[in-house]
Amino acid sequence: NITGQGCIRLLTYRTGTDVPYNLQAGRLLTDQDRVLEQYLMYLGLLGSIVSILLALISWMLAGRSLGPAQKAWDQQQTFVSNASHELRTPLTFIRATADYSLRTDPNEEQAEQLRNILAECDYMDILVDDLLLLSRLDAQRLVLELSLIPLPKLFAESLSRVQERADKESISLISNSYDGAIYADATRIKQVLLILLDNALRFTPAGGKVELSAQQTNKVVEITVSDTGAGIQSKHLPHLFERFYQVTSPKSSASRSNGLGLSIAKTLIEAHSGSLKVESEVGRGTRVNINLPIPKKRA
Repeated sequence: NITGQGCIRLLTYRTGTDVPYNLQAGRLLTDQDRVLEQYLMYLGLLGSIVSILLALISWMLAGRSLGPAQKAWDQQQTFVSNASHELRTPLTFIRATADYSLRTDPNEEQAEQLRNILAECDYMDILVDDLLLLSRLDAQRLVLELSLIPLPKLFAESLSRVQERADKESISLISNSYDGAIYADATRIKQVLLILLDNALRFTPAGGKVELSAQQTNKVVEITVSDTGAGIQSKHLPHLFERFYQVTSPKSSASRSNGLGLSIAKTLIEAHSGSLKVESEVGRGTRVNINLPIPKKRA
């Protein structure tokens, strides 16, 4: 029952033997309601305190577990950077010695061995450069020197670097770009294009073609490197950007790869706030799309 003072609990007792009658007793529940409210308040406060304590404990444990991992990562990056620098001196010395020996008119067998040494030095030099670049990218220490780059000029300079190789392998190089520009680091963008062109040439047989094109779509500049090569099996596509992951080229004369090219290309494009995507179909070729933001007009 409810009165002006609050709720009342009524208890009814049936008593009497000869003449039965009912006896009712009432009791206000105000005190019980107050005690219940206090109990709920204390229970909520206790739950909040426990939640805060659990969060603090979790944060402390996470900090302790992530600290060594972060330290190990930093040490690894430092080691890669230092090792890359230290390897340059002996590589330069070995290459200079082999190059000098090759100029002293050795016999054919010695000349072939010296040429092999030079080829290995060149490969190691590229590997050292790639590892050093990746360590800088991982540590976010690579400084991009951005400038406005006309696409026709960029394409012409990039294709000229691989034209001799394409002619030797009887592969046609096609350039198709609109008269636009991108705002990027010229050296790094050329490096990306050379990586993609090198991959395209490695997988394209004689008589095939490699095309470098660009167009403006929506709010991005889309640069595409496509080829009519053997293509890449779908099982390899999810792993193409993993470091040191390689797909065997069907060409026996393919240039040597260290498996870092696509990882570097993707990371460099992302450093320009862009994206890189690979599409391929076995027997029909491969298409790599680079999307970069359209340069903002400057006053």
